[in-house]
Amino acid sequence: AGRISSKKLPNVVVDPVLVATSGDALAKEDIIHEFTRELFPVATVVTPNIPEAELLLGWEPGRIKTVGDAIEAAKALHEFGSEWVLVKGGHLSSSDTGGDCIDILYDGSQVHQLASKKILTENTHGTGCTIGTAIACGLAGGLGVLASVASAKRYITQVIEDSAGLQLGHDSVQGPMHHQALKSWHNPILKSPSSYRLYAVTDSKINRRRGRDLVDAVLGAVEGGATIVQLREKEASTAELVRQAKAVIQVCRPLGIPVIVNDRVDVAVAAEADGVHVGDDDLPVKVARKMLGPLRTLGVSVKTPEQAVQAMSEGADYVGAGACFSTSTKSDSTLIGLEAVRKIRDAVDIPVVAIGGISHANAEEVLAATGVAGLAVVSSIFDHEDVAERSREMRDIIDKTKMNAA
Repeated sequence: AGRISSKKLPNVVVDPVLVATSGDALAKEDIIHEFTRELFPVATVVTPNIPEAELLLGWEPGRIKTVGDAIEAAKALHEFGSEWVLVKGGHLSSSDTGGDCIDILYDGSQVHQLASKKILTENTHGTGCTIGTAIACGLAGGLGVLASVASAKRYITQVIEDSAGLQLGHDSVQGPMHHQALKSWHNPILKSPSSYRLYAVTDSKINRRRGRDLVDAVLGAVEGGATIVQLREKEASTAELVRQAKAVIQVCRPLGIPVIVNDRVDVAVAAEADGVHVGDDDLPVKVARKMLGPLRTLGVSVKTPEQAVQAMSEGADYVGAGACFSTSTKSDSTLIGLEAVRKIRDAVDIPVVAIGGISHANAEEVLAATGVAGLAVVSSIFDHEDVAERSREMRDIIDKTKMNAA
């Protein structure tokens, strides 16, 4: 703690490694005072799991059973002096969380409930250390605490899911995790509907009008909670588009945020992007898939259930359905309405993203009426002074609506 203070380190993540996910004690209880008195006051964020939170607070084991209990614990732990507290909710009762894993993040004034699906597996060895490291990576990469924690949570959730079937290490209580999930071209994150929750689509005209750099705009969106970014820069030359794609990928990939290129398969391949999104007037889906190969992600814009089923059969990993409403960013798009989007969602087994005129004002309506995996947003995020705040507000709307619908 003294060295942290003397070096004035700006980002410090403290994982109080006291109790493993399996319940095994990892440290003696006499170290608790050192954590709370010395380390917590110099921490940017502390990341106890439920048993560790109980131990740190001197509460009886098993006292924290509900989300409300976890919120109470986060507030009590914040009194020890850290800037933020993350109480990891893997031990909470599934009956209270609707089957989700809900983590509580608290900054002294606002409580954030971060939900993800709970994956039933014994392959969880090292989850606490991994999420702490992922948070630190986000902070080092320039993200705020909320965005870093959200990105780390998405990563660890996917790692656990990818590791669920591993058959190694089962002589012990906990089996291993496959930490290399994001190393391969076949990005397993993009198979999960949660990866499409907030689909941020860039717009060069908006950035010019706002006097904003593309990378700064993307970082703002990601900091606020965007789960995927599409590079849609219609006016750029091929060389410039490749340069832009590489610049965006350079800041997004370390944070686990996939980057999709609009229309241009050649640019996606040249820039080593995570995938491409094609529309009605672009390459046929089969051709795009052949050019991309089997390992990158392919998204397709559709307007009918029949188109969606065909796109899925020809290799689409997800579809964008719409337009839901009229939009200034794509004036030639045909409106299909929310009922049609709902039918598209019901017709396919791949994630569906609602597109076209999505805003903060109608996001809840769209999600409730269609049940889609996520929303594609342009102006409602980027055409504002504070992109991060607008993205954060949209992500909150999405998360709360989905939680209420669960």
